[in-house]
Amino acid sequence: MLDSSTLTFKHFIDPRVKSNPGFIEGLSGPLMLATDKSSRKYIVKHACFHNAANELVASWLGYKIGAPTPHAYLLKPSEKFPSMYGVAIQFIDGLKHMDPSHLTDQMQQDITAQFALNLLIDTDDKIQMSEAGGRIYSMDFSEAFYVSDTMMLKAFLFNDGAGKAWADNKLDAFCDHIRWLSFDVAREFAPDLHMDPEHMKAEMIATGKRVLDITDDEIDALAEELSKMYPEGYADYYAGCIYAMQERMKMF
Repeated sequence: MLDSSTLTFKHFIDPRVKSNPGFIEGLSGPLMLATDKSSRKYIVKHACFHNAANELVASWLGYKIGAPTPHAYLLKPSEKFPSMYGVAIQFIDGLKHMDPSHLTDQMQQDITAQFALNLLIDTDDKIQMSEAGGRIYSMDFSEAFYVSDTMMLKAFLFNDGAGKAWADNKLDAFCDHIRWLSFDVAREFAPDLHMDPEHMKAEMIATGKRVLDITDDEIDALAEELSKMYPEGYADYYAGCIYAMQERMKMF
């Protein structure tokens, strides 16, 4: 968790404001640009209270399975930044649209990993991929893990029993998604990326199976980090999602 009192903040102007006439802001609401004392920059989401958990867990999982993602950090509130549910996401310089006709082997490997990651977490948006420094990054995981609003959080804040009941129902829905998880989408996307469909599918499965290398201690540490911001049961929900992924990937 980052201490927001150590950062400076200013309003972030989304590039889509210039490139997309009529665009005002994304689903995450107004964003901020934060800078630390070492001049590292972060995009800060704070308006939608469920965003922080989704961004943190997706970034964490991307690192674990080898899918390049910006690092995400929960933000500790301060007088300078009073939001209770903020997340600071690494600002990556030099991001640009990837060119499918000029992909290196490393870029193809990254793209395969990004598809695997976004399928696992059930991103509720189109996959957003960009190139920087010869790598392909995926980003914007605000709507994922079957959490696209604040209702589960509100249930936990009402009382623990209500929150647990809500989380159990939502986890059942996420598990239904995982049970039907398929990597056959490789056949749909591979031709446009100048990749062999069967090879892409095999690599996506291999990437997904890396969730099996995640230990119980690592999942506990993730839940503990989430518990610094969210109710314990809310954090346990995401641990349940990771365990569900592991059970499914054992079948491939």
